[in-house]
Amino acid sequence: MADPISSPRIYLAYTADELERYYSPGALAALEALGEVVRNDTGSVIEKAALVDEARDCDIVIAHRSVALDAEFFERKDARLKAVIRGAMDVSTIDVDAATRAGVIVANTSSGFERAVAEHAIALAIDIARDMTRAREAFLAGTEQPTRQGMELGGATLGIAGMGRIGRELARLATALGMRVVYADPVAEAPYECLDFPEMLAIADVVACLAVSVPETRGLFDDDAFGSMKPGSIFLNLSRGELVDEAALERALDAGILRGAGLDVGSGLDQTPPLHLARRPDVVATPHSAGMTAAARNVQAMDTVDQARQVIEGRVPDRAVNGSALA
Repeated sequence: MADPISSPRIYLAYTADELERYYSPGALAALEALGEVVRNDTGSVIEKAALVDEARDCDIVIAHRSVALDAEFFERKDARLKAVIRGAMDVSTIDVDAATRAGVIVANTSSGFERAVAEHAIALAIDIARDMTRAREAFLAGTEQPTRQGMELGGATLGIAGMGRIGRELARLATALGMRVVYADPVAEAPYECLDFPEMLAIADVVACLAVSVPETRGLFDDDAFGSMKPGSIFLNLSRGELVDEAALERALDAGILRGAGLDVGSGLDQTPPLHLARRPDVVATPHSAGMTAAARNVQAMDTVDQARQVIEGRVPDRAVNGSALA
């Protein structure tokens, strides 16, 4: 345990836009009650070595997921810096090993957005099943409306790839709609039918990609996976863009294997779906916004405050990803 920090200074690396979108007013007030908060007033994202001077004489840096922190940052960091707190779960753009060598704690937050993302998945599925966006655009354009029959989710089978917290919440909502839930996950256990991945794909009317992004899951949904899916099924991705071979997804759409795809993530900037896919009439795309609700935003923002409080008290925070190495 380290000594408590007296007169703490906290650098809040969020841009003004990120503060508005991702950091709740209540969390900002709670953070300011902990010590002096220095804001990023440059109007742009500051990261890596450029952040060294901006965060000079600060004990803690709190950064949105847009901020990457590499080995050079930790090699040149101010001697006063004790912790970097990510306002998200993902710390993949932080060189945690370099932080550990420099004696800097790296902490993240809980997800906080399980319900928001699960509700968003249901909304995407309903939109595609009932051709809502497609029909609206045709109606507003004054063209003949689509005559394709709608698909009811009640009685359909939902296959979930990755039964984590979001998957469990999605399963709960889907069950309430009268859907049968099956899942594929090599480690998770849940009160639903667990199947091998190919078997799940073959029977599901709606497939939701919610697997974690690790080397083993990169490109999980490729030509073989889409080729195994039930004709006329719906594909949803609310996890990470790299889990899907987007060229394979396009081929599956072109071949009519899928009724449509609902994408909240993809290979675009900040994990948004690429525009060439988003513009397709058989795709409903949202700009990585599934978790952007007031409730979810407040949970993660307040988590950063809680982590900062623990650091100021001289403790290794409970969400430190390198805590065991620095304890």
